[in-house]
Amino acid sequence: MPPGGNIAASWVAMRALGEDGYMKRAKELMDATDQLKDGVRKIEGLKILGSPHMTCFAIGAADPEIDIQAVADVMDGKGLNFNGIIQITCRYFKPLNINQRTYILNA
Repeated sequence: MPPGGNIAASWVAMRALGEDGYMKRAKELMDATDQLKDGVRKIEGLKILGSPHMTCFAIGAADPEIDIQAVADVMDGKGLNFNGIIQITCRYFKPLNINQRTYILNA
């Protein structure tokens, strides 16, 4: 998929918020993402896949007995959508609302 939509959305956001406002929001989102990744790392049986540097990261099962799809179903039931990756046993998550981080970490 071409990145045009993301580029256009970023441009509009920067125009609306100004560079300082945009950078402030980006930092808030990165901080929230780091908190979420740290929270996932503390959950026995789950792990972060790879070395994500931005706000989207993949969550997998560190224990082969854990069905990550079942974990995702429980989270979906709590109103948190973890998107699937085809033919890979993991779910990826991209926090869109930094105010949800406490709810997510406690879910």
